[in-house]
Amino acid sequence: MGKSTSPDFQRRLRKMPKRLIMAFSLAFVAFWTLGPFIWIVISSFLTKAELLNFPPHWIPENPTNVNYIMLLAGNVPGVYEFAVSVKGFLPSLRNSIIVSTVTTMTTLTIGAPAGYAIARLRFPGRRRIVSLLLSTRMVPAVATIIPLYILMKDTGLLDTWWVLVILFTSFFLPFIIFILERGFRVIPMDLEEAAYVDGCTRLQTFRKIILPLSGPALVAAGIFAFLAAWSDFFYALIFTSSYSAKTAPVVVTEFITQFQVEYPLMCAASVLASIPPVVVALVFQKYMIRGLLAGVGKGVT
Repeated sequence: MGKSTSPDFQRRLRKMPKRLIMAFSLAFVAFWTLGPFIWIVISSFLTKAELLNFPPHWIPENPTNVNYIMLLAGNVPGVYEFAVSVKGFLPSLRNSIIVSTVTTMTTLTIGAPAGYAIARLRFPGRRRIVSLLLSTRMVPAVATIIPLYILMKDTGLLDTWWVLVILFTSFFLPFIIFILERGFRVIPMDLEEAAYVDGCTRLQTFRKIILPLSGPALVAAGIFAFLAAWSDFFYALIFTSSYSAKTAPVVVTEFITQFQVEYPLMCAASVLASIPPVVVALVFQKYMIRGLLAGVGKGVT
């Protein structure tokens, strides 16, 4: 018994340093990734005096939920410098939900037929059109901000939800088409040909056959559009100015003024603003991975 198990024991002993290194590396990466968010969550339950104490401590001595109560109630006791920002947080959260949802639906509505056309139809330049679309994202955002601002001002769309929806849709659409085109390409042509034999038109085939089978690609593209629209700060800051259109990332930064920073409120607002995208990412993560990997290794035919 000892002789038979001894080689196995020695083999495990030799592998132990590698496993310890891998475990340490994974723990370090996990802490490096989750550490800042964990600290923000802890800080949101601290008073400003306790948060600024040195050395900092991970376990609050006097935890309080007053920061969340003020943000969710939209009300602050007495005269408060950040009262306007506190009252504007919930409207900004609503704006983020509306803008991100409408942007996701719009990009999928436009991107799905475009991706299907590139994947299935034969026309000149089809092989390079996706690369051409993606190359438009190489232009720095700062280079387009002035003409876009003038255009939106002339059309009366400044400081509205629609200016963000239009901008986000135009920015995200190339990558959405890229994801969906590869998702459509992995669907066998035999299914479409069988649908044509049964009398389906191309539009009916696309709606009844292609879309149901391309669920992972659609979910991956939708999650990308939702998360990108939710987390955008630059364009939301430039093109919105009132709480009827500002999004959550912009309002979170308003707890910083020239003379002081309300760290606990800012941390609590960051936690609340992170909940919707985190929930969406966790619920649909397996579909997102499958959708992003769809079509890997397949060339355009």
